[in-house]
Amino acid sequence: MAEQTFEISARFGEAEDADHLLYTPSGRGWTCRRSRGYRLVTEGPAEAVEAFVREVLLDPVSQHLRSDGRPAWDGWQVRLDIRMKDSVLDHEREAIRACHRRLPSPGFDLVSLQIIHHHYLFGEAVDPALFIRDLVNPAIHCHDTLHA
Repeated sequence: MAEQTFEISARFGEAEDADHLLYTPSGRGWTCRRSRGYRLVTEGPAEAVEAFVREVLLDPVSQHLRSDGRPAWDGWQVRLDIRMKDSVLDHEREAIRACHRRLPSPGFDLVSLQIIHHHYLFGEAVDPALFIRDLVNPAIHCHDTLHA
């Protein structure tokens, strides 16, 4: 078994005001960019897994794919990663699994899949606790906080 991680981010657009993520705006001028990560545990060749991701999950015109583990953007202060708990029904995860099952010859077995919503936060003295409070529901989410 092998684990591969992919990050898909928008090619176009700029950082947005991070206050729109909060119930009570901070007024501190923080900005954010978001991307989506996919962590796949598979049996089979890595090339087949990447081909599946490129075909099923990526819009090559408007999105960029990273598989090297480096962050999608530079200059961020905090990255909040939010994912659904494995025991919770995740419709996107199930749709991707169903798509894999429908392929006549996908070239690999999909053992597990996690979808991670990356929130890159930019600005001075970003307080991740505010975003965790408003974005993470502990009943259904797990989260990780990374500092640049």
